[in-house]
Formats: sequence, C-alpha cells, structure tokens
Amino acid sequence: MKKISNKEIPNEPGIYIFKDNYEEPLYVGKAKNLRKRVPSYFAKQTSWKIKRLISEANEISFVVAKNEADALLADTHSYKNINQNIMFSLKMINHTHM
Repeated sequence: MKKISNKEIPNEPGIYIFKDNYEEPLYVGKAKNLRKRVPSYFAKQTSWKIKRLISEANEISFVVAKNEADALLADTHSYKNINQNIMFSLKMINHTHM
C-alpha cells in the first residue's frame, strides 16, 4: 500500500481499518486524532510487523467518532465482529476436514 496524503485523513478521533485485496480487515486501530496516528504506519523506521501489514494492505478506511470514548467503543465493536467472522471461518474449516 502506498502512503496516503494527510489531507485524506480526518483530523478527528476515530478508528482506522487496514483492508486486504478482498476488502477483509487486516487490522483495526483507534486514535485520538487519526491524522496524527495513521502516518506513523508509513514512516521509514517501523517494525517488521508494521511493514508486513502495509505490504498486505490494499486500502485503509476511517470511521470518525465524536470523541475518544466513542472511538474506543467503535474499536471494540469492530474487534468483536472481526473475531466472530474468523471463528466462524475456522469452525467451517474444521468441519469440512473431519
């Protein structure tokens, strides 16, 4: 994924979602200020985990919140939905290979 311009990133609290080529979430994060947090993923000095995330991500989307507390609630809700989808997929794989 190439770096996005700061003008494309909301200057507000919220969550950001890195997605793969199939628009499936790879990572969901929360920020007090999206414009300050998201560019750090595109810095030259990042961990191998971040570099891998950026290499596998195809797009990033944002959900703006009224405040940091709402961003935390949205982040928690997103994690629950993602985990439910992963668990369902794993159960389907286990049942088809039995």
